[in-house]
Amino acid sequence: MAARAGADFVTAVEQATHMTDAGEETVCMNGYGGRVLSLNKDVRRVFTAESDGLVRGGLKPDGTQVEMERAADVMVYEVFDSGLIGEGVLHILAAARHRLLAGDATLIPARATVFAQAVEMRVGTVHCGGSGGNSARVHHEQAVRGGGGDARSTPSGPGNEGCEGGTDFTLDMSQANRWRWRADYEGVNLEKCRDKWRALGDPVQVFDFDFYDVSVNDLRPAARALDVAVTAAGVFNAVVFWFELHLDDTTSVSTSPHDGTKGQTWQQAVQYLEEVTVAPGDVLPLVASHDTYSISFEVDDARFPDRAARRTGVPLYDPVWAVQHERVKKINGDIARVIAQSPLEYRAAAETAVAAGARPFDLGLDAEAGAEFCLRMMQ
Repeated sequence: MAARAGADFVTAVEQATHMTDAGEETVCMNGYGGRVLSLNKDVRRVFTAESDGLVRGGLKPDGTQVEMERAADVMVYEVFDSGLIGEGVLHILAAARHRLLAGDATLIPARATVFAQAVEMRVGTVHCGGSGGNSARVHHEQAVRGGGGDARSTPSGPGNEGCEGGTDFTLDMSQANRWRWRADYEGVNLEKCRDKWRALGDPVQVFDFDFYDVSVNDLRPAARALDVAVTAAGVFNAVVFWFELHLDDTTSVSTSPHDGTKGQTWQQAVQYLEEVTVAPGDVLPLVASHDTYSISFEVDDARFPDRAARRTGVPLYDPVWAVQHERVKKINGDIARVIAQSPLEYRAAAETAVAAGARPFDLGLDAEAGAEFCLRMMQ
């Protein structure tokens, strides 16, 4: 698109090999092979002939040739995850502005704004009732007040004779919410599961990032207090957040679950917090923060003195599960560290991942688990 719009030359940088190959083929098929160079690299490892840090002969510090003849006048980029900065966009921008871009280069997008909303997104009661014959009717209710794990039964009514003994059962499944938790946020397409969550207040603006202000000298964490007004009764257990990308002063793209313009691309980010009951008129004191790589939210206990009384009885997470989660996290970290340091270990891990995806049963793996392991290792 940049070449078609009149760019003299385009350098396209992509870390994923298959995406680089597909992009290069697309460029050639459209007749722009002579004006677009496709690089399968981390953009933070790319240099121009004008970059600082070159060694004798105009070579990069590792002794290889530079990839670009001069600094670029425009940078178009998409390195955003559901939570905006989770793919390292701030660090990539800082490196690019330091090494690859002209001083007056145009950035597309230019800015981004993050919005958040308090929601109820949980398993509540499950009703099991007959629908005639021997079939069962099962449906969920999200809005559950209070915790516990009681099973309750109610007499059957007309058309509900399908359950054994002619009885409808209502099961409180709220304790299952302890297995939703994770240390960070997860991507969820909230537009496709509108019946699984409901807003407890209006969206609030959280952070505003001006990408022209990002530099290697200004990358630092930030935090701000939020007062979120509650407009609907429910159980607050999650913050959902999304962003608007301002491509320029007149054009924006939103990932909002309400009126987004993202199409089938990004999801929204969801972070689970400990459950508390809320009512209209309440104010949730939250703290939003980011460490330049990830945005997170927490409840400010100092400004929420009755939080203990508001708890539903459902813990934030299952402690046994959390121990196993940390164990797996450590194993993953050890694997990542070893394969980053040793090409031979990296090759062995890659071959194992391919085998898990291609021949899962030979390794005693479920086919779906083997495929997922392979995809995660190859990302």
